[in-house]
Formats: sequence, C-alpha cells, structure tokens
Amino acid sequence: MRQRWLAVVLLVCLGFSASARAEVATIDPSKQPDSTLEPAEVGKLAALQGAVFPSLVSDVSPDDAAVLTLVRRSGYVRLAFVNVQDGAGTPVGERASRFPPTTEVRWRDAHTAVYVSQRPGSTPFLVSLNRDTGDVVTSTLRLPGPFFAVSLAPGASRLLLAALPDLEDQAPDGASPFDFEFKPAPLDRFGPASFDADRTALQLARAKVTIFSLDLRSGELLYLLSLPEGSGLISAPAWTQDGSKVALVRTTLPTGSLLSEKATQDALGNLPPTDNPFFEDNFVDILDLAKHDFRLAALKATDGNGDIFRAVSWSTDGQTLLAQVDHPATLKGRRFPTYLFPDRSSLRFYSAAGQQIGSFSRPEIEAPGSTTAIFTSPDEVILNSPYGLSYRLYYYNRRSGEFRQISIMDGTYYQVRPTRLSRQLVFTYSSFKQPYETYRIGWDGQALYQLTFHNAEIAALNQVRADKVTFSLRKGVTRDGYLVQPAGAAFPPRNMRVVVWQQGGPGLPMTNEWAANVEQPLNLLPNFGFAVLVVPLAGREGFGPAFYNDLANDRNFGAVDVDEQAQIVQQIISRGYTARGSVGITGCSYGGYFTSESITRYPDLYAAANTQCTLLDLLHEWQLGFTPLVSYLEGRAPTVDPGEYTRDSPAYNAARIRTPLLIFDGEYDFLPVTIAANLHDQVAANRTPVKFLKFQLEGHGLRAPNSQLAAGQAQIAWFRQYLVTPGRR
Repeated sequence: MRQRWLAVVLLVCLGFSASARAEVATIDPSKQPDSTLEPAEVGKLAALQGAVFPSLVSDVSPDDAAVLTLVRRSGYVRLAFVNVQDGAGTPVGERASRFPPTTEVRWRDAHTAVYVSQRPGSTPFLVSLNRDTGDVVTSTLRLPGPFFAVSLAPGASRLLLAALPDLEDQAPDGASPFDFEFKPAPLDRFGPASFDADRTALQLARAKVTIFSLDLRSGELLYLLSLPEGSGLISAPAWTQDGSKVALVRTTLPTGSLLSEKATQDALGNLPPTDNPFFEDNFVDILDLAKHDFRLAALKATDGNGDIFRAVSWSTDGQTLLAQVDHPATLKGRRFPTYLFPDRSSLRFYSAAGQQIGSFSRPEIEAPGSTTAIFTSPDEVILNSPYGLSYRLYYYNRRSGEFRQISIMDGTYYQVRPTRLSRQLVFTYSSFKQPYETYRIGWDGQALYQLTFHNAEIAALNQVRADKVTFSLRKGVTRDGYLVQPAGAAFPPRNMRVVVWQQGGPGLPMTNEWAANVEQPLNLLPNFGFAVLVVPLAGREGFGPAFYNDLANDRNFGAVDVDEQAQIVQQIISRGYTARGSVGITGCSYGGYFTSESITRYPDLYAAANTQCTLLDLLHEWQLGFTPLVSYLEGRAPTVDPGEYTRDSPAYNAARIRTPLLIFDGEYDFLPVTIAANLHDQVAANRTPVKFLKFQLEGHGLRAPNSQLAAGQAQIAWFRQYLVTPGRR
C-alpha cells in the first residue's frame, strides 16, 4: 500500500514539474486580447492583419466601364462599382447587405447589375444595383413552385431552378435540395454543388432533383432534366452571352457508405475505370433553351481518352464549348488510376453540336485544381494558372495556335475578368511586397494600371524584401523558393533567425502572395525581425505531374517533403544564412502536419515550432474523417499496414519531440481539438516546453480578428523566446 501511495505522489510531482513548462489557455474571440508585445508592435500587427481583399463579384459591364467589388472589413461589408479605366468608385447602398447573392451577379444592361437572393425561410428576391447612383431595388421573385435558384443567365434573361419532385421530400422554406453550405457574397461564382474547401469532397443532392429553366421575361418554365439521388454539378453552369444555351458538368455517384467505399477504393487505386463511378458517370449536358434542344450527356468521359470533365466555358458567339479536363493520376504501387486526385489538366474544344474540334495542353497550364480558362472571343482564351512560384496570366488563340504570357509581375492573380471590347483584363493581385489590390492590364501585357488602393497604408507599413533561392538536394534534384526577410536585411543573408513554412493542403500551390495571418505568416514574421523560408515541396501544383504525385507515390508520405526540407535547412545553416538554434517551423492544416512530423523525424534540427489546425492522427482521420484523402496519401488501408499509419502520425511519435512547441487549434476544428490537446499533454510529459492556445468558436483556422491578434502575438513571442540570434549566444 505504501508503494502505491509513493507511486501516486511521484506521478503528482512529475505532473507539477511538467506543468511548470506547459501552458493551456482558452481564447475568447469576442474579447480584445491582452497585449503581450509593445503597444507599437501590437498596432503594427493589427494593421498588417487588417488588409482587405477587394473581391470582384461581377464580370465587367458590357460597355467595359465598371465591375462590382466587395470589401469586407471587421464589422461591415462594402459593395461598390469600380470604374475599370480610372478606379473611381460608386458605393452601393447598405440595403444590399441584407440580400446576399445566391446566384451569380449579372449585368442586365450597361448600368444595372442584378442577382437573385434567396435565404432559407425567406422569399426569393431579384436585386438590382444601379452603377451610376448605387441605388438598390429589390422585387419579389414569383417562382412557379417550391424552387431554389441555382444560376442566373447573362443579361438576367433566364434562371436555372432546382426542385425535389416528391412533395414529401421538398426542402423546407426554400432551402436548396443540394447539400452545400450557403455562402453569402461569395468571393467567386459557385454552382449548386461545390467542393468543400477543407476536404475537397463533392457534395451531392440528397434526393432526386429536377432542373428547370425559367424565362424571366416571358415566364416560360422549361423542364430540363432529372438528377438521380447522389447527383451533383461539378462546376458552375456555363452560359452563352445571350443566355440561350447552358452547359452543365455533372456526375451521379453512389450514396451513403457505398460512396465512401468507392471513393476510398479509387484513392487506393483498386477500381478499374470501367467500375469507377467518378469516370463512368462524368457527363456534360448541352442545353439549347431557345430551340428546346436538350442533349443530355452530350459529352461523356467514357468516350474520350480517360480524362474527366471539370469545367466548361462558351465562346462569346456561343458556337464553341471549351472543356477543362483532368487526367487521373497513376501512382507507383497502385494498379489503377485515381480520378479523385488527378495530376494535370488540359483543354478540349467542341462545336455547339458536341463534336470535338481541337485540344490544347502546355506545362504552364496543367495545374489540376487551380487553372481557370475562359473564352474572351470566338477563338481567344485567357488562362490563369500557377506555374513555378507565381500564378500567371496567359493568352491562347485556338485557331492560330499563339500562346504567350500576359502577366508581367511575379505574384498571385485572382478572379480574372476580361473586358468585352477593349481587350483588357481586370484582376485582383498580391505579392509578398504588395497587399491585395485590383489592377488592369491589356491582353498584350501592356498598360498595367492599379485601380484600387484599399491597402495603401499597409503597403507602406510592410517593410520586407523577397529573394529567390535555389537548393541542390540529394538524388540530383533542385528546389526553388523564396526567402522573405525584413527590408533592411542583406542578401545573401547572414545570421538570420529563419522560420520554415509550408502551405495547407496538400496539393495547394505555394506562390508569391500577401499573407499576414498566423496560418501564412509570410508578411507577419518578416515585419518583426524573422526571415520566412518558402520552398514548395512534393505534392504542390505548378511543377508538373511527377512532382505533384511524388508525395503519394510508394511510401513517400510523411517523409519525402519532410526530409527534403531538412536538407534545405542544413544547407542554409552551412551557407551561413542562419545557425543551429535559430531555425523554427510553422504551418496550418497540412502545414501543421508537416511541422509536427518534422519535429518528430528531426528532433534536434528545429529550435522552435508552431503547429496549427493540425492533422496528427492518420488512423483517426482514416476511420472518422476524410478516408479517401488519407488513403490517397498513404496508398494502403491501415488494416493492411497499421505500422505505416502510426509511423506517419505525429500523435504516436510525440515522445520524440524535443522542440519547444506552440499549438493553435479551434474548438470546432474538423480535425479534433482533443487530439491536439493530447499532443500537448504528451509533449509536456516529456518535459519539453509546450503551450496550447484553444480558440473558442473557431474552426479550421482562425477567422475572428481578435483570434488572429492573440495568435500573432503568441507566434512572434514564441519564436523570439526560443530562436537565438546567431552570434548572440
């Protein structure tokens, strides 16, 4: 008995000893966080984090004069028409904020933008915005039944509607029959079925859905097609400019547990194409509404070369259909290709009758999840795609074959909107040195012009430099990236404190862009004395299919990119950029996994770490989370190889962690906060310094300004505490 009590006393003492080096704090985003930095630094941090994104929520007006923009600041949303020639703005009345768009925003004429607003439980409204005055006019939209607005045609001429045919299955109070999250004032257009941003999982109709077209001028209601249970539109409907034709990319998949089984087997490479619903049930419908000519499944993936349709766009004369197609990845060690995780994309061209008349592919435009392509004339196409370390704008003429780059600035381009007459492009742009603003450029790459200055004060406050770096690694490969430093630093640098960063994903591109949040501290940490090293590694778009696939090939996951990053860190130390004890690491989501896995595989390499919204337990995620993604990354089920799953899961290797660790997580993260808490406890038990900040009401990543401000101060303080300045030991 005395021995039992002695053991308990020893455990309690050990617990107190560990807790002296550990801390758990709960952050309430409704409260202003305590200041842990100097007041001037807190002010600068808040300013950097307050950069706004000027979203382009409409196309350019028919007379090439204006585009509707949306800017969100803390506490309010501002809509305004921006003149695309001189940047002058006309604010839209605040009343519009009460009617967020359900459909695309379209131009009824050169001076009036319209959209449909339909919230669950409310009557649908047609909302009209006057670009000259900013006046907002709403009118009740009398739908001929319990329909949900899906898509508005250009010119506001027609409306696609969805309904459930069986009365007992009707969605309540005007709710969509498709299972997707309603997103008021989206950054870009979206269709009735979308991909969840966190898990890239197709969301499907919960029951049979019928699709109709309503002519808003004549009132004619046309039945178009019925989608079986488990159907979804893969991308937004594509309309001709006159609204007479629409094309839909759709799929029909098994529902319930069978869908999960099929998706998992696809990811594992166990499904032959003839048994794979992601291939077999991939169609494009071409619907000529004016002629009542509805060609369902006019284009079938099974009739092609094995690629699947992702998105479509009509030429300006309505005679040619552009299709973006994705090529399934065939991974080492797997018998069949995976369609859920394609490795490159290309273009096909079809006549309005559905006959293929051409195709086009280039390495610059093959990023499978990020490339967009739109017709800007009967034969000319504008593309936006990540290639290397930047997004780029390209021009392609399908008749002459001319292909060239338009963009002249390194950086990231968003929401490209072509003019109709003046051969210009309007877009939002950012880089490490430039917060988000709206620009205009000619199709010839000339006459670049900045239209907005929402973040001008922040741009002046942002004192950083960004230099390209290259590393030669084992196996004869090179990796390119950026080193973002305080503006006064030298290059090549000497004796810098460096923080390694990886993007979430995996799969998402890593490009030269503005970001001052803790998840992407590209402009946060360099403004407070640190360098941030950004090097895209295996699994990123923009570097070709072999590079993209390498993360999931063989047994590479959990090792190939982590090991290459370790080689790079050793090189920056040997070059004198930094020193041991002066290198940290951070990231969110997959970046958080990368951070946590790095400090378990290389416990003596990194002097401090900040892991955020982190995938920690692959066994748990395979069983209760997004099983197909984990299956794709690991290449085998945990029932076949449980050892691989535990080796690749930081949660099972926490005993190896010797790096001081700062953990951020939201209480509603789909990656369970309890697993992050368990990691904290294990690290604390190892007597390694660890701090866990749990954010109330937050999910996967931090949205509230107060959350970001609290986390930003903690991140800066953590790296200041544990990264020594070389030469000042």
